[in-house]
Amino acid sequence: MFFAAIGRLAVSWAHVEAALDIKVEMARKMGWDKVDPVRPRSLKRKVEYLKRFFKSLNMPDDGMESYDRLFRRIHDLAEARHDIIHGAVIEHAEDSTEVKFVRFLYSDDELGRKPITANSKTVMGKAQEMERLAHSMFKWIDAVREFSREQAQSGVARNH
Repeated sequence: MFFAAIGRLAVSWAHVEAALDIKVEMARKMGWDKVDPVRPRSLKRKVEYLKRFFKSLNMPDDGMESYDRLFRRIHDLAEARHDIIHGAVIEHAEDSTEVKFVRFLYSDDELGRKPITANSKTVMGKAQEMERLAHSMFKWIDAVREFSREQAQSGVARNH
């Protein structure tokens, strides 16, 4: 059950990344590729790219606060994912529901260690959070696409 939860976590994170990739692509199609022509690949670059894009839209403060919350949530979930996916299991007794990991943190000076304790329920909970986040991001994407479609259709209607 524990390892199935890890698999679900990995798949759920892929949905979050896919939604970010689509948002980046939408920004590029809206002309942002001329401002920043390098397509971001890492999570950090995607978030930085989208932050700059959304700030360029000069939206009201509450709109930007929503995006800031979104990006903080993505960061927090990415950290949780890294802890589990990149953590090394150091203790998992056969009769225990708890698993202990250590995640190595790299710096130029030393190899740090971050201890993590998880179980099936906590990992599944993070996977479900990721799924909810991805779902809300895809709803936003669909709304923007629908709005764009309506705008294009009303522009065609006005030109005839």
